[in-house]
Amino acid sequence: MNFRSNPTYVLGKASFIFLFAVSCSFLYLVTVLLPDRIVDGLRSMHAYLSYSLLSVMGKFPTLHGTYLILGGVSIEVTRECSLLYPSIPLLAFITAYPSRVKDKIKGIILGLGALVLINAVRIVSIVIAGTYSHELMEYIHTCMAESMMILAVLWLCLVWLARISQSTMAAYYLSFVTRTTLINLFITMTWPLAGKRYAWAVVSLTWYALSFAGFAIGRPAESSIGINSVSAVGPILFSALVLASLSLGKRVGILGVITGFVILFIIQ
Repeated sequence: MNFRSNPTYVLGKASFIFLFAVSCSFLYLVTVLLPDRIVDGLRSMHAYLSYSLLSVMGKFPTLHGTYLILGGVSIEVTRECSLLYPSIPLLAFITAYPSRVKDKIKGIILGLGALVLINAVRIVSIVIAGTYSHELMEYIHTCMAESMMILAVLWLCLVWLARISQSTMAAYYLSFVTRTTLINLFITMTWPLAGKRYAWAVVSLTWYALSFAGFAIGRPAESSIGINSVSAVGPILFSALVLASLSLGKRVGILGVITGFVILFIIQ
């Protein structure tokens, strides 16, 4: 009998999904209701960690509360930068998955610790990028950092699951997410080379579609279009997911990326 049709298996999966959803909802509610002094304390902590990391790198920024200043660029560590929201799915996953309390506590401590370090690297990358180009800083902030944080949370969940369950399925998905993360990082780092062309093509197609529909609007100049004019998170993450799927084969994978790009291009 297929184990997936086993009532016990199905009930266990349904129970996990239900507990995960409840945990996410509860943690989100707690996050929203947190007093400002606690949130400000978390923001200051992340700002100080990022300040310390920059100092170790020889950059020596100025720290004012939750503001980091380097090379004339001032970056504020906001509520969204304090890991309150990215930590919700990680905590909910570990809480909802059936395991020993000891494993849950260890997973939460190590998982949050890893997220704090990853977040510090994220903030440092944004600050350093700001000293070179405001456009590059915005790109790293809105595209690179966000997708990498999503993949980092998923990766940490699977690392914990693979360690406590010794499951080949968990190990398989962990390998898949690891490949996806590395490919996503590579594409994201090289995207600025063609990002402006992609954004200009999307804006041009939008202008033609609106003009054809009878809307009299001016066509923006190509020089006014930057890599941040059109979100690249979808195309990049989709490409990484497809290319990381080894079972598809190179030919199918490349065809899938091209097809997906066309569909996402039209949607955007």
